[in-house]
Amino acid sequence: MRVVSACFAVALAAAGALCLGARGNSWNNPTRSYVFEPTAEDPDLSFQPELEHMPEGFAADIEGAMVTIGEFHGCAIEAVENAEAGGELVCWRNGRDKEGLLQVPDGIFVQVSAGRYHTCAIREDERLVCWGKDDWVKSPPAGAFVQVSSGTTHACGVRKDGALKCFGMCPLGACDAPAGEFVQVSMAGHAGCGVLVNGSAACWGHGSSGPTGFGGANLPRGVQFTQVSLSTSRTVCGLTVNSSM
Repeated sequence: MRVVSACFAVALAAAGALCLGARGNSWNNPTRSYVFEPTAEDPDLSFQPELEHMPEGFAADIEGAMVTIGEFHGCAIEAVENAEAGGELVCWRNGRDKEGLLQVPDGIFVQVSAGRYHTCAIREDERLVCWGKDDWVKSPPAGAFVQVSSGTTHACGVRKDGALKCFGMCPLGACDAPAGEFVQVSMAGHAGCGVLVNGSAACWGHGSSGPTGFGGANLPRGVQFTQVSLSTSRTVCGLTVNSSM
């Protein structure tokens, strides 16, 4: 396990994870780091260095790579040469690790999701593992999972048969996911949204209902999604089958 400095907004680059955000003007990289200092003529950080064209086939280098940011920490899957899929976990945070967020298990992982004081990840054998501050992370549900997403104090995973399994501390309906066959799930705060096998979206938990909610009748109808993402500000964005948003 390697521990590096924290950041709170992330872009995935071919060479690794490039982190930008709340730590002053620093851009932190789990494999290398540098500091961008604005010039006197550019105090608003609008300057961007000239970028070179990406090498041909660069997308193949990040297949299976993944990065996730929680409230106080981040984790990434670093691809390893001999693994058929996925790679090793690398996590980082700001300050002392009082919650055990950096106590990363060994092994090869194919997916990871960071929450507030916990992280959950899926091993190459499709088993789920979680770690962090709360006791519930020590006993994640058994079985084969294809995807997991962490909320504030809970997580939901898509089982291999498409069923959703939510667990943890679940206030305000955070774990009240509807029945159905899902292909993807996104948790944030005390709520969640997911995509069912027919491409429709469903949302549940705090802020999802009512005339100003992000779920129920407010969800787009007649639209097929491949992925949705829920934010803690109760905003949902989705990618449709024709790659529009």
